[in-house]
Amino acid sequence: MPIFAAVIMILIALFLLESEMEKLRLTTCEYHLTTTKPVRLTVVFLSDLHDYLPARHDVKKITDAVDAAHPDVIFLGGDMITVSKYRKNPVPETKAALELIRLLAEKYPVCYAEGNHEARFAQKDPEGYRAYVEEVKKLGVRYLVQEGTEAAPHAEVYGITLPEECFQSLLFKQKETVHLPEGFLENMLPKGGREEEMYRIGLIHSPRYLNDAAKAGFDLVLSGHFHGGTVRLPDGSGLMTPQYQFFVKECSGTFTKENTTMIVNRGLGTHSIKIRFNDIPEVSVIKIEGTHHLQA
Repeated sequence: MPIFAAVIMILIALFLLESEMEKLRLTTCEYHLTTTKPVRLTVVFLSDLHDYLPARHDVKKITDAVDAAHPDVIFLGGDMITVSKYRKNPVPETKAALELIRLLAEKYPVCYAEGNHEARFAQKDPEGYRAYVEEVKKLGVRYLVQEGTEAAPHAEVYGITLPEECFQSLLFKQKETVHLPEGFLENMLPKGGREEEMYRIGLIHSPRYLNDAAKAGFDLVLSGHFHGGTVRLPDGSGLMTPQYQFFVKECSGTFTKENTTMIVNRGLGTHSIKIRFNDIPEVSVIKIEGTHHLQA
């Protein structure tokens, strides 16, 4: 029995050591998409920094990975900061997020959509939230809340802030998904005319809403939130999401529904349960190529 206990302790120690090493690493995942719409675009997508990296990571690794991709635009998918769910008046750390955003915005157009932590910041500390958003905007970043903007010729990006209930704990409701209000995504997109030629990208923090995005007519959805599933299993699913759902497939990689593609980023940082195993932090590089000639 003592030998068995010793083996278990060694395995746990090795697991935690590997987790700590993985959190200090960074990988670039490249995705190639084609479309019949007249767009050509290289995007870098970053998500879930959680203001975690400066004490654990060299931010230069991220900026070097971004520079190597030569992007036309950078999209931030939310949760760049961490706001406590339990403190009444949270004062989130923003230094790492603002430093990284500053370095990126000096070189590239940047669009920033909210995750559940930015939305929680707005709810719990409106004044602090406004100050943070103003700092971000001063850096030249387009901060998108339920609105879209041009990302490139023939391409639009929409920042979607999901309702708070979309992020509730589902520990005892494993098979449930919180549904969006009727028309929540559809009503954000213009209809008809030349708009039909637009390649529409939705920054939707939770990967749970691919079906809704397909119904609304998005061409591409970029999500994060699940942190790669904490422990990424051999079939690509995740052991556990931040909402305490287990063995969820949509924790990283590419998924499709009708004419809509969703790419799920594993995130840059961690919070709460600070474990990563087979789950290296990710910089997503997405190359979108139209099969028709670009129009002038």
